[in-house]
Amino acid sequence: MTLPPSSKRGFPVRRVVAVFLLIFLATGGWIFMRPKPISVVLAKVERGTVEATVSNTRAGTIKACQRAKIAPQAGGQIAHLLVKKGQRVKANQVLLELWNNDLQAQEHLARQQLGTAQMQVQQACTQADEAEKEAGRARQLKERGFISAEGLDQKLSAAKVARVGCEVAHSQVDQDWIAWYCARRSAA
Repeated sequence: MTLPPSSKRGFPVRRVVAVFLLIFLATGGWIFMRPKPISVVLAKVERGTVEATVSNTRAGTIKACQRAKIAPQAGGQIAHLLVKKGQRVKANQVLLELWNNDLQAQEHLARQQLGTAQMQVQQACTQADEAEKEAGRARQLKERGFISAEGLDQKLSAAKVARVGCEVAHSQVDQDWIAWYCARRSAA
């Protein structure tokens, strides 16, 4: 009796056997390669006399679970140390203060310069407003023929120069405000 030739549509028995063989080998390898459990000796607790005690003869230190190193934004001399070594601290608690008299003086100077710049804005902008009013009056006088075109041009130019001076003063206030803010943060 002869077997029929294998067809492409038939069930691939060899492949199924090979897959089962691979699974069997992998499972066997895992079982033999896994770590062996630790052996434990059990003892029943009974009443009795204490035969020996064990004490710790080694001295040691206990370290905190959480430690943090601090690094101030600016270096300098410590003026006040507000906590002691080993003391428990809270979040956002001030730990030390640095000597900062020079920084406070810089902050005071920057604040004064800011105030001066704000007054200069008032002065420059008031002068600009007044120059623009004069230019408007000069236009009316030019229309009536009381002043020349050159006189009107001078008043208009003076008004433009005064308005630019007002804008420059505003810019100076912005710069002085930034300088004061930075000096204030450094002194804090």
